[in-house]
Amino acid sequence: MIIKFKGDTVLNLLKDEKEKKQKREEMMLRHSIYYQQFQEGQYVTTGSILRCSGGINLSVLDMEMSHGIEWETGETEESVVTCRDCRLNHNIFAFGGCKKPTPKDYPERRKVKLNGGSIEAEECIPILDKSWHKTDRTKMKIWVSKEQGYIDAVTTEYCLTCFCGGTISVMEVPQVVYPNDFRKTKSLDINCYGYAFGFDRYMYPGQFSFSEGNVIMNELYTLDDLKKYIENDMRSLFVSIRTINDPIECNSDEFVVAMKLSIKVEEGKEKRDFHFAVQLSDGTWADKPGSAASRWNYLDGTDDVWGTDEDISFYNSESVFFAVNRKEAEKASRDYR
Repeated sequence: MIIKFKGDTVLNLLKDEKEKKQKREEMMLRHSIYYQQFQEGQYVTTGSILRCSGGINLSVLDMEMSHGIEWETGETEESVVTCRDCRLNHNIFAFGGCKKPTPKDYPERRKVKLNGGSIEAEECIPILDKSWHKTDRTKMKIWVSKEQGYIDAVTTEYCLTCFCGGTISVMEVPQVVYPNDFRKTKSLDINCYGYAFGFDRYMYPGQFSFSEGNVIMNELYTLDDLKKYIENDMRSLFVSIRTINDPIECNSDEFVVAMKLSIKVEEGKEKRDFHFAVQLSDGTWADKPGSAASRWNYLDGTDDVWGTDEDISFYNSESVFFAVNRKEAEKASRDYR
């Protein structure tokens, strides 16, 4: 196990050798203290698996920004979580459906089908407490600039309350979390379309075909329009794709990309947005929302709806599944970098 303190990079900004030596000794002491604290308990990191006593599915803990303390094991390096990291759709995500009844005086939640339609339940819409809780305070505190103070780090003994009646707890802190084919990136130059099809660039449907339109020209594109634009793009890039009804129809030399559409009315004007996710070798899904970081296991490509940070049912069209030739997509990605 390796503990990394990200603040060490400040040494590179110091020019005075005496000041640098003093800062280095300070950093070494802090490293030593944090290492001892890690040995005394299992601290929760990004990628940890969460369960809710009222939820149907599991969820994965995430963070918007590292607080400067990283726990590195194997091939991963994950940020340590503080007790204030409990914002809905930023750190804590929905657990699919809820087994608890709708709280009194709250709007009735709609029914959703989960796990391939085998389970029907009320939609999970977490209403979270402002902090993770534990009877005894943790021994490690992390400086959080946003709070301008030291905040307790979360251990596996902590839990978080949902006011719908569930208790959220940590099932597993990962060692090596991600499947081998998960592409972890924070690049601003890759969007969901490029990411899902294996391209390290920003792309919009219809960009490469130069025929029969694209999403830039067509503000009110339909799901069928998107399908046509993508088929034209891949044909122009010499990538074989085919539409399938279910991911299980994918062949061994192919990978699956799922697509959904959102249609919303804002200020009297209809707006549309698309999103893509790619299925990984272990059956889980990965996606990259716009210029944000890529995400693993945030959504299930077969679910009825996909969410965003602001709206958990934003993409609510039917899903379209593409089986994409793996080798041809890899070649096209290299050619169009």
